[in-house]
Amino acid sequence: MNRRKTSSLKRSQGRSKAGPDLPVVTQQSQGIPRKTVYRLSIYFRCLGLMEESRDTIVSSSALAAVAGVHPAQLRKDLTH
Repeated sequence: MNRRKTSSLKRSQGRSKAGPDLPVVTQQSQGIPRKTVYRLSIYFRCLGLMEESRDTIVSSSALAAVAGVHPAQLRKDLTH
């Protein structure tokens, strides 16, 4: 391997594939539990459903009901 390829590989380590300037973010570096990340994706999809039904204001209890979780769990998840 020549020098140019080696230095290129060293620069790319620890970087995401999304772009050269974006660091890789792991669960451990941010401290967000895997289950929370999963539920956040559910909340996002539920918000899309609520938007389609023309809901303009969303409470934690309304979103929790659509997502099937307790409102306190939803609020805790959103603090991350």
